[in-house]
Amino acid sequence: MKPMMITLFVLLGLILLAATWIRLAPVDASRWHQFPENADPRIPDSATPNSRLSHRSYAESAKDIMERLNGVALQTPRTKVLAGLPEDGMVTYVTRSRIWGFPDYTTAIARTDDAGGTTLMLFGRAGIGAYDWGVNGKRIDLWLEALDS
Repeated sequence: MKPMMITLFVLLGLILLAATWIRLAPVDASRWHQFPENADPRIPDSATPNSRLSHRSYAESAKDIMERLNGVALQTPRTKVLAGLPEDGMVTYVTRSRIWGFPDYTTAIARTDDAGGTTLMLFGRAGIGAYDWGVNGKRIDLWLEALDS
């Protein structure tokens, strides 16, 4: 076999190994099923290169909002619950990219606010890499639009 062919096969093998690892690597739910301690619903939505923090207020109960959000989230392709339950007021979802299966984690938390309504906060972040190409923000915006309609 020619050295170039060997190099090509090794390279393809490494790509397949990386793709398999991305999809099948174990996930530590306790690492992702968290919400930033400094999250403040009074501060406007914020974004970093690989995360998005958004919030909205609703007149409905926290339980009702979380149940509705759960329905919306689970209609998103390649999305499943990683940890938590809507009735607990905190759920973390994992959404995987279509081709490579890169994981993104979105944690939703609902709390009764001072006015007796509910503040829903969503924190989406990339599981791998330093830049998410804005997909977490887009997904959160779609979820909030669906809740608002």
